[in-house]
Amino acid sequence: MTKTSEKGSDAGRKNKERSDAGWKNGRNWPLLVFMLSIVLSSVSVVWNFVDFQTFIDKDALFLLHDLEKKFQKIKIVETSKYNQVSCPQIMTRSKLPNFYDPNKGMAESPKRRTITDPPFWISLFKEWFDRMRWNSIMKKGTYYEEGITDVFHQILSTTDAPGLVIDVGMNIGWFSLVARAHGHTVAAFDPNPVMHVRVCESLALNSWDKDYSVQTYQYGLGSEEAVLQLTTGLNPGGSSFHTNRLAKKHRKSFPVDVIKLDSVAEQEGWLRPNAHTIHLWKVDVEGFENNVFGGATNILASGKVVNILMENSSLDTNDVNSVLKLIYNNGYKVKTLLTVDGAPYHADKTDFINELLAHLVLDSMSKEEKDYTNFLVKATCNIWWVKRD
Repeated sequence: MTKTSEKGSDAGRKNKERSDAGWKNGRNWPLLVFMLSIVLSSVSVVWNFVDFQTFIDKDALFLLHDLEKKFQKIKIVETSKYNQVSCPQIMTRSKLPNFYDPNKGMAESPKRRTITDPPFWISLFKEWFDRMRWNSIMKKGTYYEEGITDVFHQILSTTDAPGLVIDVGMNIGWFSLVARAHGHTVAAFDPNPVMHVRVCESLALNSWDKDYSVQTYQYGLGSEEAVLQLTTGLNPGGSSFHTNRLAKKHRKSFPVDVIKLDSVAEQEGWLRPNAHTIHLWKVDVEGFENNVFGGATNILASGKVVNILMENSSLDTNDVNSVLKLIYNNGYKVKTLLTVDGAPYHADKTDFINELLAHLVLDSMSKEEKDYTNFLVKATCNIWWVKRD
């Protein structure tokens, strides 16, 4: 070997060593993020002006969507104020003595493959801790809210392209998993840490734990940032910020962080002009609906959300009328009313409610107007909203 070639080899080795060191100590990451940003910007421009659906099938669109989510994850990881749950970290935390998990000590949590279309795996609590979901999921392979599951399928199986589903009141993640099984990305919120353990287990069972397609946030949502007491009871799905909703002998409370959904939307870029469609926004928060929507006025006004599915369980007539008027004033109408399980409910009142909301003045409601909304307070129901023409 000549001296020139030896010098060239030495220089090459030194350059490689410097490059390797750059990746290890992080100096090269800004360059990678910059390059990926250029690529993503180009993809976004093309996405806005080309109808991909004419020559790319739905699976390919999901791959592009998934790729973009991974790159976005790299960009925001160092700057996020509202952090997503890290499954490896919370699984480690769940083993600590001060972390309450009824499944602690089990070699593996109970699991079930569902009979839904499409099917998926889901991790469950022990039977004694959550009999309601055990009796429906473990014994039947489906959820007790079958009608609501059907609505999810109806909406998410007919979209032109993958998009975002927002799940507020995640619980063990049934509806988040339904949405992901249909090929959509999910942002899910629940302030109870043990719920995230079950969801992380479910994501691993379905091999969805590495693609960032389901991102969970351990926060409550409200109209302003605060620390509130979350009260749990006999039914793990009935946790609420309204203590008096739960039987006194079963109450357990602990402090949780509450943030505005608008703040997360701004951080994650959900409302950017080139952001993906929010196909479905589900809210199930045990009487805290007015607060959740009060902290999401930018999302409501953006027009990015196609469907809103909210469980109305407030016991306060003024709160119910206020949130109905807020959603209606932002361009939505009631498509249908459903029971807790998702069966049709007061179908004869849907048109009148929309007519009422069109001219309703909250501070001067007549007795007839109050009577037509009071029934919403007497029994919990689901309201499916769609954008007005």
